[in-house]
Amino acid sequence: MTLKTIRLELARTKDHPQGSAAHGYEFTAPLDAQGHLDMEAWRKVKEVCTVRRFWKWPAAGLVDTYLS
Repeated sequence: MTLKTIRLELARTKDHPQGSAAHGYEFTAPLDAQGHLDMEAWRKVKEVCTVRRFWKWPAAGLVDTYLS
């Protein structure tokens, strides 16, 4: 089982008509052969599966937490 880093960037919105690579989430999780979250593997390694929110403005900053 291999952990993957998945990055989700902000899609198009009224405030960001082109979307934004400077806003989003990055998380680490195991994926199955179809690229879906592997829940069985996740239960075994959930203590190392993290989520990181990144946002352009310093007021919002970075937030790190666990995928639970």
